[in-house]
Amino acid sequence: YWEGGTIPWLQSGCCQNCFVSEASSFITQLGYDNSVAKMMPKDTVMIALTGATAGKVGYLTFEACGNQSITGILPNKTVLSKFLYYYLQFKRPDILSDCVGGAQPHISQGYVKNILVPIYSIEEQKEIVGLLDNISGSISNLLRECSTLDELIKSRFIELFGDPKTNSLNLDIDKPENLCESISAGGDRPKEVSEIRTDEFCYPIFSNGEKDDGLYGWSKEYRIEKPAVTVSGRGTIGYTSYRKGGKFTPIVRLIVMIPNERINPIYLTYYMNLKREEGSGSGVQQLTVPMIKQKNIIVPDIQSQNEFGSFVELIDKSKFNVQQNIKLMQELLDKKMDEYFGGNE
Repeated sequence: YWEGGTIPWLQSGCCQNCFVSEASSFITQLGYDNSVAKMMPKDTVMIALTGATAGKVGYLTFEACGNQSITGILPNKTVLSKFLYYYLQFKRPDILSDCVGGAQPHISQGYVKNILVPIYSIEEQKEIVGLLDNISGSISNLLRECSTLDELIKSRFIELFGDPKTNSLNLDIDKPENLCESISAGGDRPKEVSEIRTDEFCYPIFSNGEKDDGLYGWSKEYRIEKPAVTVSGRGTIGYTSYRKGGKFTPIVRLIVMIPNERINPIYLTYYMNLKREEGSGSGVQQLTVPMIKQKNIIVPDIQSQNEFGSFVELIDKSKFNVQQNIKLMQELLDKKMDEYFGGNE
């Protein structure tokens, strides 16, 4: 059903309120013939039915089929596909409130069939879609700019240190326990913090939700005495001089690494994140101090590490500005959708 497959196969994770232009999985004709899947034509609006993506939509730009966690909607001549795509994005909060189930909230295809959609004239729909397309296009361009900046950092890393998978430059290797002044697990806070808050090295706060997916803010009460690399219990890795401000949420289990003079904190942060992406084990659900201490770390000369750290800080400033523009454009998109669709609640 899978080996040698050529028929695009989609799962609900592709629905991220975005245009879907490719598939990562393919099934064979035999697999298709022995399933209940149906081909969805180009311009189908897909909506995810289950889990974290429930209620999110995708606009299909090619012919594909999908599993049971996706419902595809191909409107008739009364409604433009893109109009429906934007309207369902606007309706997601209401859709989420109607989800049923505990561990795996979901909606049904029957529910989707009964969503009420406002009917404007085709000309009005085209005007609305045109404006929302312009804003969405700007957001897409900014997201691509962010990806380009990330690739610049990755390219610079390879240029300076070679391929981390193979240690192609045959650089020294050591373990974090020899590269850090201390590695400690934090309960409410690690030992290496001060009661006095300053603007530097503020104590990081990670998300405490179902999925630990990033650094959400900085403590107003504590600061770490020195630059540090922080690793959450689920493997999220951050450097304490990065973004300040933002949403304050409860602190999850946190391991704090205070690097010594042999390792640059930014280099260590980026290296660990890179290894995590490669599936080296940094992203496991339960990390412990002994596990962190025994990981192998490639250790270039400190001058090269510092050069890389300065480059990352420079790129990060540019990326922060781009992310601020993304936030502003998303707010504008939300505002315009509320103007067009809010009166139909």
